Amino acid sequence: MKRRPFAVTLWVMSVLVMAPRAYATSRPAPEMERLLDTKLQQAVLKLPLAYRNCIWPADEELQGAVPLGSIRREVLRNAVDFVGTVLKAGWVRESLGDHFIALTRKRATSPPSDRDWLMARYGIDETELQVMEDGVSVAVLVVPRGKFPADTSPKEYVCALAKRFLKIPEDRTGAVVVTLRRLAVDKQDSLHYGRIRLGDENMGTDGLWWHRVNVWCHGSTVYFRVRRSRGQVDRARATPGIPRRFTELSRKELARIAELSERQLVEMVGTSDVRYVLAALSRLKATGAWKRHLDSLLSVAAEKRGDVIVEALVFPVEASGKAEDKRLVDKYLDFLAGQLGKTKPAVSLPQAIRCIARTGCREENASPMPAPRKAHADSRPPPYGSARIVRILISCLDTTDCLVRRTAIRWLGVVGANDPAKAHIVVDALHKQQAKEEAGQEKPEVRKQMQQATQEALRTLQRRMRGPEARAAPLGPGQVPR
Repeated sequence: MKRRPFAVTLWVMSVLVMAPRAYATSRPAPEMERLLDTKLQQAVLKLPLAYRNCIWPADEELQGAVPLGSIRREVLRNAVDFVGTVLKAGWVRESLGDHFIALTRKRATSPPSDRDWLMARYGIDETELQVMEDGVSVAVLVVPRGKFPADTSPKEYVCALAKRFLKIPEDRTGAVVVTLRRLAVDKQDSLHYGRIRLGDENMGTDGLWWHRVNVWCHGSTVYFRVRRSRGQVDRARATPGIPRRFTELSRKELARIAELSERQLVEMVGTSDVRYVLAALSRLKATGAWKRHLDSLLSVAAEKRGDVIVEALVFPVEASGKAEDKRLVDKYLDFLAGQLGKTKPAVSLPQAIRCIARTGCREENASPMPAPRKAHADSRPPPYGSARIVRILISCLDTTDCLVRRTAIRWLGVVGANDPAKAHIVVDALHKQQAKEEAGQEKPEVRKQMQQATQEALRTLQRRMRGPEARAAPLGPGQVPR
């Protein structure tokens, strides 16, 4: 066994025990100082979205910042609490909520969506920190003053800084596993990116923020990004059209909407901005009136606000459900399947796939994130339309759009686990897709991403079908979890 040099061991130990000084030493980071140079920013922009929440806005963009006084204190308090949940106490600036910069930025999703960001940059001791929080996730850029230790590997360095800065439970620090890949910045330089995981994925820790952390490092600079725990996302879902935290409706406006007739609510869905659209849809869902107006709502979705409307109308029905409800599901699936074949769809294709898949999943299992359950705990038949949904998702694998294929792959793992009778069909489809991706003509990094998506879908299927005691061995073609 190769012995670690004494200098490296000493450095790692010093990083772990070195605590920041008192809060009084925190200071604003120099406003004009670049924490990422131009070459590094260009390299970061080649990474998946989860690794990009570190690009500080240009001065022109900052001029459009939202005054903090116009934002509800609850929004600021939630952001500060989230940052304090992720970062150790000594690395959170005092009165952080008063020092945020609030900015609405367009996120490069499909379709592009506005996201309300709360951002701050500050220094504590000899370390500069940048925090960016959007209600769904928080990203922290850590820039220690000093050079990267020459005899330390990127994995060792990332692991040491994660234990130093992140509030990982003490009993889990020994289970930190770092997996990194390399991306060239230029001919002589590169960054390493990947994930931090803690322990066995089948232990049921998926709902905890520290179960999976996106990370990259370049020199001594390290980036961490985590999602909120399940059920604690600020503003519920991070889907296109989500209500903006900085411009919510007042109680008086919501009370007025509650007094409108069903017809007026349907008209509001077709004519108002997204805040009123979601308030009207919420009212229609709460009263059950949406069922009587499904045709009108889908007609509106075909013209505008398609992603927002179909998200609100997801409606899983049990196999033993009412015939009228099943008819509504058929009509809903007809509409979404029709969007998949259009050149200019009113609903973005990834959103159509998500909504189709969620129609075949019960609420507790309607997520592509791994969520293990006890083996065979749910003996109920799958929701109505599951077989049709599997066929639609498999048909999406033939598209040339990588994002559409990846979305379909991720959700096949979920829907297959919700319908054990169709699991072998899903497993075979995923393995055939894996072989196609390996022989594909896309760029190597795209092929690699698609193969990883397929492997993750198979693991999700395995975990959900076998439960916590599932072995790590992957499923082979035609093999059904038992």
